[in-house]
Amino acid sequence: MMFADLVDEVDFKALLIACSAPITPEQTLEECQGVVSKWLQETPEMREPLRAEVRALEKKDYSLLPEVQDFIQQVLN
Repeated sequence: MMFADLVDEVDFKALLIACSAPITPEQTLEECQGVVSKWLQETPEMREPLRAEVRALEKKDYSLLPEVQDFIQQVLN
């Protein structure tokens, strides 16, 4: 749940799902990393729209939990 300007695991998974990533809310963020990495390899055209959503979060100056930051660095960069 987004609390103040904090993006937690639940919020980030909701963003991934909204971007058509084939994950479920029940999966851990660690499980999602593997799934999203594979998905982006198979559908590279989705990488830029997902990056754009992340940039939009960053422009709003939301705080990202360290786990979410790690996910972004490992999967989207």
